[in-house]
This record gives sequence, structure tokens and C-alpha cells, in this order.
Amino acid sequence: SVIPEREGYDFAGWSTTKSGTSENIYQTGASYPMGTSDVVLYAKWTPKQYAVTLETSGNAEITGVADNQQFACGSKVMFEATGENVRVYANGKRLEKDADGKYSFDIAEDTQTLATTQPGFVVAYDANGGFGAPVDVNIYSTGAGVTVKPAGSALKRTGYTFAGWEKEGTLYQGNTSFTMGTDDVVLIAKWTPISYTVRFHKNNSSASGSSYVDRTFTYGEDVKLSLPAGTF
Repeated sequence: SVIPEREGYDFAGWSTTKSGTSENIYQTGASYPMGTSDVVLYAKWTPKQYAVTLETSGNAEITGVADNQQFACGSKVMFEATGENVRVYANGKRLEKDADGKYSFDIAEDTQTLATTQPGFVVAYDANGGFGAPVDVNIYSTGAGVTVKPAGSALKRTGYTFAGWEKEGTLYQGNTSFTMGTDDVVLIAKWTPISYTVRFHKNNSSASGSSYVDRTFTYGEDVKLSLPAGTF
């Protein structure tokens, strides 16, 4: 049987109510007593737990969150960072302080938080609709060589294959390099949509033509499932 999937959540069963109370959760393969009307079963989801790990350099300090602290998917992580001219990043993406002087982000995967007062720049990896991008916590000076991290098995996007990391129109593969400029760099994942085949069976042995016809469609493409007149 097919188990449904939802990014950031674990499937916990089928419920007769949207609220998904524990008294009426049915696991796949369980039996359900049918009544006198149609039934809708709602997927019950449990948020996954993700870890926040902390990195500091220079004289920066992070308070308000513990190293390796766990948070449920979708939770807002809030903390403070101190140090002269401190810069703060979550998985390589720069964060700005709010009006209360705190930093925050909504967690959707394991997240490495970096606070630094060290001069230099960082490289961030943007999954661009996917998840599981690598993290680089190094600080680079202008003119330094940067080795691009391989995608790794954690980087995924449903319906797509990974094609490389894009920076200013140039596509980089893992373990290739570029020279650091005068600002932070964001490498954006480039994805190629997967093509799928739909097979149309004529389902009538007396009809003319082949017994089936294949058509190819690209993931995410808005199509009309039809065949040219006279195919069968």
C-alpha cells in the first residue's frame, strides 16, 4: 500500500476527523466499520523534530538556544547574538535582528546557526524548492578559493533531479571551485524536471491500431490527457 508523504512530517494514520484525535486513528491495513454514508479519512501528521547546532567565531556569543536543541517542524527558533559587528546566519542565510534585538527563523530541517565577528564572507546553499542543502560555516576572505560542496544524498526535490549549483549564470558541480568576491555568496540549486510516461490502452480488442499508445509528460506540466483523433 502507498504511504502518503508530507515534507517535515511523519504519517501517523488515517482519522475520521480533521482534528485527528487518537480515539479514531486507523493505520494502513486496519479495518473500518462502514456506516450508511460516504466516508472521508484524513491523514494524521506528526511534525518531525529538527536540531539546531551552534557555531561561533571571533568574540560572538549565542544565547537563548542550546546547541543541538530539538524543535518541531514549523516552530519559530528565537535567540540573541552578541559581539562587535556580529553577523548571524542560519544554514548560510543571513538573519537580521528584529525590533527586540532577537534573531529568528522557522525551522524546516536541521539547521546550523553561525554567529561571527570575524571579517570575511560566507557561502550559502539554497535548495530552491527542495530540502537538505549542504551547509558551509567557513569564513572566506576576498580572493580566497571556495570549493563547492557536493549535493549529497540529503538534497532532494520531488519530481526533479539535481543539475548543479548556480551563481550569477554559471553552473558549478560539487568539488569545483570559484574565487570569493567582496560579499556573501548564495549558490542556488538548479533542478531538471523528470519526464514520466503515461500509457493509454485501447481496452477493446476489436478497435484498430496498436493495443496502447505512450505519451511523455514533464513533472509539473499542466496537460490535458487526450490523444489525437483516430489513434485507436
